Amino acid sequence: MLNTPVVEVDLCRFEQAVADSERALAAGHLPEAHRTLSAALDLWHGIPLDGLDGVFAQSESARLQERRLTALERRLDLDLAVGRHADALAELAGLVAANPLHQGFQRRHVLALYCCERTSQALSACRAARRLVIDELGIDAGERLGALEMAILRGAPAEELVAEAIGWEGPRVRPPRRTAGHVRYGSGL
Repeated sequence: MLNTPVVEVDLCRFEQAVADSERALAAGHLPEAHRTLSAALDLWHGIPLDGLDGVFAQSESARLQERRLTALERRLDLDLAVGRHADALAELAGLVAANPLHQGFQRRHVLALYCCERTSQALSACRAARRLVIDELGIDAGERLGALEMAILRGAPAEELVAEAIGWEGPRVRPPRRTAGHVRYGSGL
């Protein structure tokens, strides 16, 4: 039996940092969420349970790799949210080259290009990604990539597209309330 304190196991530290990052994001603290998730991913080295045989080791390794991938995608979203567009773009270029059919990477790559004010390249990358999925898999690339392309064509603000990508609406600023028929002098209607 392995008797190791929980905080000393990288996986436990990783899971705790991911949870802390999600709480920070929910509270609207994007820089903290980004820092915490980046630190979580820095704990990751190599393939989990590499060298161990058996069905359990293989299935657990696959589960852990998927957990890392989910955290990586979230961190890339946060890169864009905190303004690290060029960093995200550089990383995504490599991820898209290595995983050309991964639609999440493709979508984030298009968004990173758009955030870097490279609109024509973003649209070109979006169309290329859609063609690739159709050519390779014989299916449509999905609504999210199509919706992103339409938003770019409409000239939607990049910040709104990033906020939508991470599922964060940001602080809501309400306009001052005006009561019908009651206008204060100097209010400028």
